[in-house]
Order: sequence, then structure tokens, then C-alpha cells
Amino acid sequence: MQNFDVKIADNLFEKACHGDKNAFHELEQLAENGNAHAMSNLARIYLKSLSVAESSYKKVLELFRKAADLNDVEALFRLGEFYRDAKYGLEQAGHKAAEYFLRAAEHGDSSYVAKSLKCAAEIY
Repeated sequence: MQNFDVKIADNLFEKACHGDKNAFHELEQLAENGNAHAMSNLARIYLKSLSVAESSYKKVLELFRKAADLNDVEALFRLGEFYRDAKYGLEQAGHKAAEYFLRAAEHGDSSYVAKSLKCAAEIY
């Protein structure tokens, strides 16, 4: 079931990125219904359109944090990057970044394990 939800969220993400407003609204609905991958994909859409007001940063962080709370690997990795690089209004916090990278490694596939552990190691 979870893989199916990821595929649906990814399909809607691709369509929304190409201007499909219905797909964007469906992705929003999935996110509101607790689909972590949809939350993460929605945050990625907001990131792509950041030419941006501070309120959009807050929305991106809110979505990624909610998805990270549900162990979405993309969200965990992105938050690690944001804390490492002091992006989107966050102060640099190596310990928080490392925690997110390690959680991404714990929950991700082999590609995420490798890059997440590399990022955590660089911090330590």
C-alpha cells in the first residue's frame, strides 16, 4: 500500500510541475489526508517557485517537518540540508542536520543511505 501511495504522489507531482492544477489540488488533498510523500512533493513544488516571500519558506518547512515526522526520506534529507546550509530562515545547526541525515539513512534505500551517511560524516 505504501509504495502505491508513493507512486500516486509522484505521478501527481509530475503533472502538477507541468501546470496541471487539478493534480496540484489532488496532491494537496493527499497531503492533508496524511500522505507523507505527498507532503514532501508539495513542499518541493513550493521550493521550485521560491522567488519568494517568507511565508512560503514557512510553508515549505511546515510540510517537510510534517513529512519528516512520518519518516519520509526526502523530507528528512532536505531538512538536514536546510539546517546544514542555514537555508529558508533556519540557523545553521550541525547537530540537527546530522540527526536528520542519520534518520534519512535509517529509513531510506541504498542511495539515500550512502549520501545521508556521507553528509552526517562531513558534519562530524
